[in-house]
Amino acid sequence: MNIQEQARQLLRKRIRDRILDPSLVDNQGNYIETSLHEGQQEVVNEFGTVQYQWIISPNRVGKTNLLGRIVSWLLANNFEQLPRPKNWPKRDAKMLVATQSRGQFDEAVADPFIIPFFEAGELKIEKNSAKQTVKIIHKKTGNHLLIYSFNDEKKTRALIQGLKCHFVAVDEMPKTLSFITELQARVSDKKGQFLATFTPLVVSMDIKKKVDNAELPYEKKYKWNLRMNPIYADEEAYAERLYSYRHLPEGERRARLFGDWAQMDLSVFPIQENVHLVDIVNSPRYNQQTWRHVVSIDPASSSKVGLTLFAESPDTHAWYVVKAFKFNVNGMPASDQVPHVEGLIRDYYIVRRVVDSADRNFVNEAKKVGIHYYTPFDKNGRRLEMIENCIDKLGKSIFIDSSAGDLLDELSNYRWDSNDPTKIVNSKRYHITDSWRYGVDCLPPPPAARDTRTFDEIKVAHHEAKLAKQWRREEAKQKQRGRRKLFNFSKALRRRR
Repeated sequence: MNIQEQARQLLRKRIRDRILDPSLVDNQGNYIETSLHEGQQEVVNEFGTVQYQWIISPNRVGKTNLLGRIVSWLLANNFEQLPRPKNWPKRDAKMLVATQSRGQFDEAVADPFIIPFFEAGELKIEKNSAKQTVKIIHKKTGNHLLIYSFNDEKKTRALIQGLKCHFVAVDEMPKTLSFITELQARVSDKKGQFLATFTPLVVSMDIKKKVDNAELPYEKKYKWNLRMNPIYADEEAYAERLYSYRHLPEGERRARLFGDWAQMDLSVFPIQENVHLVDIVNSPRYNQQTWRHVVSIDPASSSKVGLTLFAESPDTHAWYVVKAFKFNVNGMPASDQVPHVEGLIRDYYIVRRVVDSADRNFVNEAKKVGIHYYTPFDKNGRRLEMIENCIDKLGKSIFIDSSAGDLLDELSNYRWDSNDPTKIVNSKRYHITDSWRYGVDCLPPPPAARDTRTFDEIKVAHHEAKLAKQWRREEAKQKQRGRRKLFNFSKALRRRR
């Protein structure tokens, strides 16, 4: 029994066991058992119209299955089910799929979802163990598929640079947005199609932001849920799945059921939109000239400077982050950084400036021009205490304006190390969060209430306070004299005895 026949039998067994997602078509183009579900059909219908398609889906809803079917259709130039893209050639089309590991793609996509739908000898498969790549060629059309692993993103980026493809797909989320950008560049010249299939359990915040900001007509985000799989249309089957997820944290449970981005259990600041975020900058209440502001800096000599600007509400005395960003210093000395920061905040009523105590050059340069900066006390020894202080105040006395997107991105990805719960993963990259922490630690108390009394009332009150102080002092002296008399009397009595 050859590998194709084995794969066909495995396919039929999985269908019988009701564990295979829909969208299965045999090599004659006939549907097997089921058809596309509504989410898959939407992606197929808009293929060729929407250039960049992003599928966010729980497991077992058919995203990898759909990728395999689309690749199979494209290899054979079969456009009965799939709309033909405008720039698709008659033959010799180039396709690229990037996946976490080549072996994983072979097992999960190629073996069950691509190879079984072609007759023996219809495909030519070339494997390169050294480069960890696979090349699948359709002999009749000349279309070929390159499969790369992105376990080593730097190495894979070097291998794919210069490729010009008609179709590029990425199965599961890579570590960096720059790798996604490199993959998208492979289809830009030929105006080809790009398809990404992500499980929302492992999240890169940079990639998440890009996907969430996808806008038509060029990009679209498709969010699937578990109920789209016809298997779970059955109430009993769905109830069983719910029961199996009962022990999971809420964030992971929603990711597995509804395709929501997972909120990491190790997140230090689990941001909730209705609790922590506000829209104060666009509110008529906010006035940058009258509200008290605090600027906090995380300076650097060669990398990026983080800056957070707080504003205090004169009514509630709550603090709001109204600006948060970072900028490159490009070797800028501290003597130039100080006036640069002043230029950024010149339109705001600043009552306090805060800076990382470790950068003495910045503090000293500021002193030379008459600018005083507060520094957090013992920031290294009190690191955990400062983080706990931020957690306690966030959503109570400190809020973040929804426009401070850079800070929100960092806080969403700011998490404890699973191997050491006292450390932060990649702690040196969070420049804005560091400036925010320093600022929270050094925010000034509310201003003293303005005295509305008349001059005579103030004079009388001062006189009464002076008399009360004198009376308390005299009373204390009398008590002291009484204690001395009692002591002397007791001492004399003991002598007589």
